[in-house]
Amino acid sequence: MRKYTLFFFISVLLLFFSESLSAQHEQQYTQFMFNKGVINPGFVGALGDLTFTGIYRNQWMGFEGSPTSMGLSVDGASKSKKIGLGLNIFRHNISIYDTWTIDAQYSYKIQLGPEARLSAGLQASMRYYGVNFLDPRLRGSQDIGIDGAIPGEDVNSYVPNFGFGLYFSTKSFFTGISIPRMLTSNLDFNDKDVPLSRESRHAYLMVGGSIQLNKDLEITPQALLKYVNNAPLSFEINTNLMLAKRYMFGLSYRSGGASNQFGESIDVLFGFQITNPLFIGFSYDILLSEIRQYSSGSIEAVVRYQLIKESEDSQRMINPRYF
Repeated sequence: MRKYTLFFFISVLLLFFSESLSAQHEQQYTQFMFNKGVINPGFVGALGDLTFTGIYRNQWMGFEGSPTSMGLSVDGASKSKKIGLGLNIFRHNISIYDTWTIDAQYSYKIQLGPEARLSAGLQASMRYYGVNFLDPRLRGSQDIGIDGAIPGEDVNSYVPNFGFGLYFSTKSFFTGISIPRMLTSNLDFNDKDVPLSRESRHAYLMVGGSIQLNKDLEITPQALLKYVNNAPLSFEINTNLMLAKRYMFGLSYRSGGASNQFGESIDVLFGFQITNPLFIGFSYDILLSEIRQYSSGSIEAVVRYQLIKESEDSQRMINPRYF
């Protein structure tokens, strides 16, 4: 257990000493535990079988042009289980602002013991940023066309990037650290020589464990810390309860909001292992910040399908499997 504690301590140090710029702009997902490869390429191939994961999120419902995210991830491991490969395709939309991201991921796994494994992952990505200044929803107190600083067209930019992640797991414990996008590329559409805005560098630390209370009851506490320079450290704390290896109920707390508030949200999760290969999950975010006066909350759905090898024990798969 001491070596696991040491790895966690080193991960914390790396997280807080990693340089990053600007405010947070990466997508957030309440059900991050079912698709950790989106934020940590070291996780790719951890489940062994070829796995497809789809996710949809509608954030702050009730606002015109509120953030929506959707995507598809696929990953798997080589026959030796030492190499993992993955691909993510995601779209994120906020009003007239549209983003597409494609990530190609690679991980290499080192066996540290009968049940302990350390994985190092690399990620190459290409991101499309588009802003439609011709959208009829863009309005002002006067004709916005008279302002020369506002482009009268649909502008876009393509930004390459790369990242890395470390992921350590045993049968009942996991932790990982990652920076999915290392470069702080220029995002200003008009003047490429004088950048006014840049991509920010996000650092993530995740940790969790699984406790088998009896043959039909398992509890999984876990946490995700997110750090960006010039923004408050944010975190999510989650506990999921698995009943009869088929039904999942969970509760999460997400920090954030103003300093005089109780956080950003309390999140309720529910999941169901429909068949051995197929798992679906839903979540609803109950807002705690002042934005709750104008929004009815956020919803999210995830679907995961694993191509199970017939030679393996099918009972292994009747479980969402966090790590």
